[in-house]
Amino acid sequence: MRELLERAESAYAEDDLPEARDCYRKILLESPDHALATRALGEIDRALAEHFREDMTVSLIVSLRELVEAGRPSRDAVVISRLAAGPMSVRQLREHSHLSSPDLHVVLFRCAADCVVSVRK
Repeated sequence: MRELLERAESAYAEDDLPEARDCYRKILLESPDHALATRALGEIDRALAEHFREDMTVSLIVSLRELVEAGRPSRDAVVISRLAAGPMSVRQLREHSHLSSPDLHVVLFRCAADCVVSVRK
Protein backbone atom coordinates (compact mmCIF):
# COMPACT_ATOMS: atom_id res chain seq x y z
CA MET A 1 0.00 0.00 0.00
CA ARG A 2 2.96 2.33 0.56
CA GLU A 3 3.82 2.27 -3.15
CA LEU A 4 0.22 3.10 -4.06
CA LEU A 5 0.23 6.00 -1.57
CA GLU A 6 3.48 7.32 -3.07
CA ARG A 7 1.97 7.11 -6.58
CA ALA A 8 -1.13 8.95 -5.38
CA GLU A 9 0.85 11.71 -3.70
CA SER A 10 3.13 12.08 -6.72
CA ALA A 11 0.19 12.26 -9.14
CA TYR A 12 -1.56 14.80 -6.91
CA ALA A 13 1.58 16.95 -6.73
CA GLU A 14 1.84 16.83 -10.54
CA ASP A 15 -1.84 17.86 -10.84
CA ASP A 16 -2.72 14.51 -12.42
CA LEU A 17 -6.01 14.42 -10.56
CA PRO A 18 -7.51 11.39 -12.37
CA GLU A 19 -4.47 9.23 -11.54
CA ALA A 20 -4.33 10.51 -7.94
CA ARG A 21 -8.06 9.88 -7.50
CA ASP A 22 -7.73 6.36 -8.87
CA CYS A 23 -4.85 5.56 -6.50
CA TYR A 24 -6.63 6.97 -3.45
CA ARG A 25 -9.76 4.97 -4.32
CA LYS A 26 -7.65 1.78 -4.51
CA ILE A 27 -6.16 2.58 -1.10
CA LEU A 28 -9.66 2.99 0.33
CA LEU A 29 -10.68 -0.39 -1.11
CA GLU A 30 -7.85 -2.00 0.88
CA SER A 31 -8.21 0.21 3.93
CA PRO A 32 -11.63 1.94 4.11
CA ASP A 33 -10.66 3.99 7.19
CA HIS A 34 -7.45 5.42 5.70
CA ALA A 35 -7.73 9.06 6.82
CA LEU A 36 -5.22 10.55 4.37
CA ALA A 37 -6.80 8.84 1.36
CA THR A 38 -10.29 9.87 2.48
CA ARG A 39 -9.24 13.50 2.91
CA ALA A 40 -7.27 13.64 -0.35
CA LEU A 41 -10.10 12.05 -2.33
CA GLY A 42 -12.49 14.66 -0.95
CA GLU A 43 -10.10 17.46 -1.93
CA ILE A 44 -9.73 16.08 -5.44
CA ASP A 45 -13.47 15.71 -5.91
CA ARG A 46 -14.04 19.30 -4.71
CA ALA A 47 -11.30 20.63 -7.03
CA LEU A 48 -12.79 18.81 -10.01
CA ALA A 49 -16.31 20.00 -9.15
CA GLU A 50 -15.08 23.60 -9.06
CA HIS A 51 -13.33 23.15 -12.40
CA PHE A 52 -16.41 21.63 -14.10
CA ARG A 53 -19.48 23.46 -12.80
CA GLU A 54 -22.92 22.14 -13.77
CA ASP A 55 -23.78 25.13 -15.99
CA MET A 56 -20.61 24.99 -18.11
CA THR A 57 -20.87 23.92 -21.74
CA VAL A 58 -18.77 21.06 -23.09
CA SER A 59 -18.05 20.65 -26.81
CA LEU A 60 -16.28 17.96 -28.77
CA ILE A 61 -13.33 19.51 -30.62
CA VAL A 62 -12.02 16.54 -32.58
CA SER A 63 -13.81 14.25 -34.98
CA LEU A 64 -15.54 11.17 -33.70
CA ARG A 65 -13.59 9.13 -36.22
CA GLU A 66 -10.27 10.26 -34.74
CA LEU A 67 -11.46 9.31 -31.28
CA VAL A 68 -12.63 5.86 -32.35
CA GLU A 69 -9.26 5.23 -33.98
CA ALA A 70 -7.48 6.40 -30.82
CA GLY A 71 -9.36 3.84 -28.69
CA ARG A 72 -10.48 6.02 -25.78
CA PRO A 73 -11.43 4.35 -22.47
CA SER A 74 -15.06 3.19 -22.23
CA ARG A 75 -16.09 5.89 -19.74
CA ASP A 76 -14.72 8.50 -22.13
CA ALA A 77 -16.65 6.88 -24.97
CA VAL A 78 -19.96 7.28 -23.11
CA VAL A 79 -19.40 11.03 -22.73
CA ILE A 80 -17.94 11.47 -26.21
CA SER A 81 -20.87 9.68 -27.82
CA ARG A 82 -23.25 12.12 -26.10
CA LEU A 83 -21.20 15.10 -27.31
CA ALA A 84 -21.22 13.83 -30.90
CA ALA A 85 -24.79 15.18 -31.15
CA GLY A 86 -23.66 18.66 -30.10
CA PRO A 87 -22.53 20.71 -27.10
CA MET A 88 -24.08 19.95 -23.71
CA SER A 89 -23.88 21.37 -20.22
CA VAL A 90 -22.03 19.42 -17.55
CA ARG A 91 -25.42 18.84 -15.90
CA GLN A 92 -26.88 17.35 -19.11
CA LEU A 93 -23.84 15.13 -19.58
CA ARG A 94 -24.15 13.83 -16.04
CA GLU A 95 -27.84 13.09 -16.50
CA HIS A 96 -27.40 11.41 -19.89
CA SER A 97 -24.20 9.49 -19.15
CA HIS A 98 -25.41 8.07 -15.81
CA LEU A 99 -21.94 8.66 -14.35
CA SER A 100 -21.54 10.06 -10.87
CA SER A 101 -20.43 13.69 -10.77
CA PRO A 102 -16.88 12.80 -9.61
CA ASP A 103 -16.51 10.15 -12.33
CA LEU A 104 -17.80 12.55 -15.00
CA HIS A 105 -15.40 15.24 -13.79
CA VAL A 106 -12.48 12.83 -14.14
CA VAL A 107 -13.52 11.99 -17.72
CA LEU A 108 -13.87 15.69 -18.56
CA PHE A 109 -10.51 16.49 -16.97
CA ARG A 110 -8.80 13.76 -18.99
CA CYS A 111 -10.59 14.71 -22.24
CA ALA A 112 -9.82 18.41 -21.78
CA ALA A 113 -6.16 17.64 -21.04
CA ASP A 114 -6.00 15.55 -24.23
CA CYS A 115 -7.64 18.38 -26.25
CA VAL A 116 -10.67 16.23 -27.04
CA VAL A 117 -13.24 18.62 -25.54
CA SER A 118 -13.48 22.30 -24.74
CA VAL A 119 -15.24 23.55 -21.64
CA ARG A 120 -16.57 27.09 -21.37
CA LYS A 121 -18.82 29.17 -19.15
